[in-house]
Amino acid sequence: MPIEQRIELDTLGFGIDDPELRSQIADALRDTDRYGPGFTVLRQAVSGSRQNYLMRVDDGTSDGTAIVWCRATHEVIDDAFAGRFTLAREAAVLGRLADLAIRAPRVLGRSRSGRALIQQYIGERDPADAATREVDIGGFFDELDRVHTLDPATVLPPDELLPPLTATIAVQTEVSAWMALARQLLASGRLSAIDRPALVPDAPRRIELVLSEMDAVRIPDVDLDLDLVHGDAGRANYIVDHAGDVWLIDWELVHCGSRLEDYAWCELRGLEQDEAVWRRHVMARLDLMAESAIDMYRYFRMLIYFRSVVAIAARMAADPSHPFAAYLAQRFEENEALGWLSARPLRQADGRQRLSIADAAGAFTPASAPRLAAWSSWTDSINAIVQARRQQQQS
Repeated sequence: MPIEQRIELDTLGFGIDDPELRSQIADALRDTDRYGPGFTVLRQAVSGSRQNYLMRVDDGTSDGTAIVWCRATHEVIDDAFAGRFTLAREAAVLGRLADLAIRAPRVLGRSRSGRALIQQYIGERDPADAATREVDIGGFFDELDRVHTLDPATVLPPDELLPPLTATIAVQTEVSAWMALARQLLASGRLSAIDRPALVPDAPRRIELVLSEMDAVRIPDVDLDLDLVHGDAGRANYIVDHAGDVWLIDWELVHCGSRLEDYAWCELRGLEQDEAVWRRHVMARLDLMAESAIDMYRYFRMLIYFRSVVAIAARMAADPSHPFAAYLAQRFEENEALGWLSARPLRQADGRQRLSIADAAGAFTPASAPRLAAWSSWTDSINAIVQARRQQQQS
């Protein structure tokens, strides 16, 4: 069956009516030295500051077409919130990962402007049942474990690895850079576009409170290994091909730090589906780490939920009238509540903003309430690890 008949058009993105962007995509296709400049979009999806297009292109073969992915930037989001995480940097990282035999998409071509990147198409297996998904999630963690064992110096630009570099220093650097971008977003005035009852009322003040909390909470200074971190790991950022192999995708946020950050992203992304499976894999890994890792993981829980809130705000501010904005506004409310809940056990946390589970429930709809229940299950599992270790110490 032709792929365009099997894939419904995803209309949740920004569209591709920008003549300049179309020109940049054509430039990236020419850079492949195998595809003509013409293309047909079969599917569109959005990932953070990226727009992803599944495209049919002319490859000069007998049947005349091939399928590729194109990743392109949205300039409004990039200018406000991309920082060093450019497509050019992602392309360089993907090239190094290919040399290290990590299953990640291969780069085929890029535009001279850096706004468009052509990647190989990896045929994805049809959606699986729960039992198959459980196996696939296990395969995802096997591949993520391989990533975490890589020396960051073999993957990342040299200027991101200046000594002395420890996991704690890397986390501090990453958090500082992210907060600087968030403050730039605040200073730009763009959040005023979503500061209304139908989207995110009082948006600037709420983002300011999040940043104030991040300033107040000290990053735990723990002795952890310096890891290569995917930066957005979890559900929806991997695919399983027809052979059953797992491929990790969306590498734009890769950096050095602690693998615990990736586990926190797995938590956030895993609340939607198969949360018990995601939780089991993460807890099994936490249980093998030093007790101090639990403190750092708790910090990352707060960080990831709050980071998602700021990223969602930036995404909505880029196009407040988009039909997807209402969904994002609801997700802003939910992740904001989960961020404040996650901050409760941390030292220096602002007691004025502490929520109870009952208070937080008001941010969720009946359809999304299972996310709050799943967050509570993760919290209980973390506490169970701590309690078990204390009992072992006392015995």
